[in-house]
Parts: sequence; structure tokens; C-alpha cells
Amino acid sequence: MTRSPTQSKPIFRRLQPAALLAFALVFCSPPAPAIAAEEQALARLGDATVSSRDFLAMLQRLSPAQRADLQEQRAALEQLLWQNLAMQVLARKAREEKWAEQSEVQAQVREAVRKVSDGIVGASYLRERTRLADNYPSEAELSAAFAKMSAPPPIPATYQLAQIFLERPEKGSRHSMDEIRTEAKRIAQQARNGDFAALAREHSQDGASAPNGGELPPMPLSGMRPATGKVVARLAVGEVSEPVETAQGLFIFKLLQKQPERAPTLAEIAPTLRAAMRAELKTRKERELLEVMAPKQQVLIDDKLLANLLQSTP
Repeated sequence: MTRSPTQSKPIFRRLQPAALLAFALVFCSPPAPAIAAEEQALARLGDATVSSRDFLAMLQRLSPAQRADLQEQRAALEQLLWQNLAMQVLARKAREEKWAEQSEVQAQVREAVRKVSDGIVGASYLRERTRLADNYPSEAELSAAFAKMSAPPPIPATYQLAQIFLERPEKGSRHSMDEIRTEAKRIAQQARNGDFAALAREHSQDGASAPNGGELPPMPLSGMRPATGKVVARLAVGEVSEPVETAQGLFIFKLLQKQPERAPTLAEIAPTLRAAMRAELKTRKERELLEVMAPKQQVLIDDKLLANLLQSTP
């Protein structure tokens, strides 16, 4: 897997067939033609490639939680890329051996193509036949729906902080972590009695916030690291925290402003409310169309066969 134009690293040392086949059913597609000039090859294994477009398509099939896990777990990310590459290699080898010419394999391919085709055609038809007007909901409909909301989700309290960041020393540094902790305590004490912004400009190693006196944009506690959120929640406006130690280093915070939790205005909630109203109407129109075209009451079920099948299932 390519990390840079001059540095590469093997992804996995051993094959995991079960995971490989499961992945093939979800993510893999036939080998792609040569990568277009505007695309970048994210990973390679021989002639097999995963392009930037392929990777983004994979991510779109995952839930937000799964995508977040991939960002935190390098091994899982490498597994995802390796499985795609391995399936390309496997499929190319099978084609070279004319595996696809076997009658059983051809029957499976035809059935899979039929199911995928039915799904694409049916979904496209349903989508077009239930298309919503671009101007739904109108401003009047939006206002009426907002007025009926008994308790719209509140806007959480936000905290504006200033910070001083001291990096954790790298291995081999002449400074120890104990020295950094001592320095952080000294700066925190100075900040309580002096100019926090000046100290941030002088000492903070965060290049983005230091020139602005350590100021950060307002954010809710949920947008902070857990360790930071616990400390900030206890601060009074104007108060300076004790140093907070994280994997990156030590942070000293000052609470500049706090906006309490409040009810949202229509303008703030309008995008979310509009999307929810469109989704609700879309779902209702799809259900109504399906019930007209394929009435549930006309479905015939062989109860005896169903019972036998259920009993035979382990």
C-alpha cells in the first residue's frame, strides 16, 4: 500500500478467506479500467488498484459510526483496502482460468445480474414516480410545522476557550515529560495572574490559535475531547484550568464566554426541519405507490410450505 511516491508497506501478512468473501459481496465490483488521469491510486497490489474514487464509494456505503472507526483504526482501514485489492487479484486469476465459463458460475452470475438489475430499475422508477416538488415545504408549511413542535431539540450550551498547548516531547528529546508538566503548571499559574493571550502567543505550540492569543471558536462540550470537556464544564467565565494531559501533550484553558442552552429559532432549525418533512412525505408517497401497485391483501402465501421451511431452518 503506497504511503508516498517513495515509501510502501505490506498491508497484511496472512489471508482471511471468510472476511474476504464477505467483503466481496458488499464492496467489490468487476476490475475497473485504467485509472483516469484525474484520479489518484490510493493503494496498489500488482496490477490491482483502489483509486480515490473507489475509496470514496466504499466510505459512502458505511455508516457514520463505521467511517469514524476507520479514521481511528489504521488496521481496519488497511483491511478494507487489502480485501478490495485481493478480490481483484482473485477475480483476475479466475478469469484467466476461464472459471466464469462453468455453467453453474454462469447461472449464479445471471441470477445476481437479474437481482441487481431489478433493484436498480425498480428503485429508479420509484424515485421518479414519487419525486417531490423542489419548493416543498413552503415557508408557510415550514412555519406551521415549527409551531406544532412541542419541544424542538435545544441548541446546546457553547463554550469559547483560549488555550496554551505544550507538545509531548518526542523520543530522544532532551526534555522529559516531567519537565513539560512542571512548565505547564508554571505557565498556568502565570496565566491566572497575568495576560493569558500574551502567554499563549509566547508559549503555545498550536500554530493555528497561538497568533490569536490562543482563542478557539465556540463549541459545545460534545465537540471537545472527553478529558477537555470534563474540565471546561467546571470552569467559570474568566477562570484558567489546571493543565490537561492528553496523548498530544498538555493544554491550559481559559473560559472566555459561555452561551447557555436555549431553544432554537425557526431559522436555525429550518434546514433540519425541511429535510425531515421532505423525507417523511417521500416515504409516505413511496408507501402509497407500492400499496397501489402491489396490494398487500392480494399476496398469497403457502402456509404449509412456509411452516416446513421455518422448521427446517437450524
